[in-house]
Amino acid sequence: MTHLSCVGRDGKTRVFDYQVQISSSGDNYTFKVRTVPPMKSDDFFELELEKLDTNTVCVIMAHHHNKPEYAAKGIPEALLPEVKRKLEMNVESSPMDGKQNNVFRTPAATKYWERLVATNGAIYDNLRDVYTVV
Repeated sequence: MTHLSCVGRDGKTRVFDYQVQISSSGDNYTFKVRTVPPMKSDDFFELELEKLDTNTVCVIMAHHHNKPEYAAKGIPEALLPEVKRKLEMNVESSPMDGKQNNVFRTPAATKYWERLVATNGAIYDNLRDVYTVV
């Protein structure tokens, strides 16, 4: 497991661990983030990405599974740049309209992407309606 330092909505810094699972086709990546120490229930924050091309992956799902241990903890803001570093690929959001791989970006996801933009961690392409980690 690899450590991930996150700053939550409350301003507190927390350290989580994450692991990456790669599909047998090599086209899908699932990052599972867990508390340190792990919860007995084995709950986790989940980020799933799909390869768009040889240089780019797209977020197709991010979910805290309604667990307070993972909600509002700043995990996406810390994890998305880490995904870029770890995979050595560009990381993009899905557009809101679902025209890319039939996956759409939710309003909640737009909020964390906007927080990344505010800290210069991402840019927004208005024509494509897609955010990209810088």
